[in-house]
Amino acid sequence: MNINNWLAASAGIVSGMVFTGMALAASLPYTGGIALEKTEALARTSIPLPDGKPDALLALAMRHGSAKGYFSGRAAAAIKQKFRQDIPIFVEAVRMEEIKNKPACNRVRLTFHTSPALSQTFPSEIMDIEACPNRKNGGKK
Repeated sequence: MNINNWLAASAGIVSGMVFTGMALAASLPYTGGIALEKTEALARTSIPLPDGKPDALLALAMRHGSAKGYFSGRAAAAIKQKFRQDIPIFVEAVRMEEIKNKPACNRVRLTFHTSPALSQTFPSEIMDIEACPNRKNGGKK
């Protein structure tokens, strides 16, 4: 597998997941009705992402500063089918700076990476997105 194939394939996978996650995360308050102490515990663990959607990570990162997860279930199966090998995909979300003139909105950095043994073949991808917790319809008022 060459790097160009990986980048092309993973860019499509990641883009689809991120845009879906952005719409979901932007349409819900970050608490999601979950008690603060439970979200604090979740933010300290690695969360399974069976559909590859990072919406839970976005919400936790906005509330606690960072969160991490990994592809599982259908998302992991799709990667295995595409590349004909098990490739673990890990996702980290980190809340960055606030966005000017948009109260409560922050830039969130999503980093998609794999195991160190596969990182030469499948390099990390970083994507910055805008997250606004109390807005609906994809972040629009």
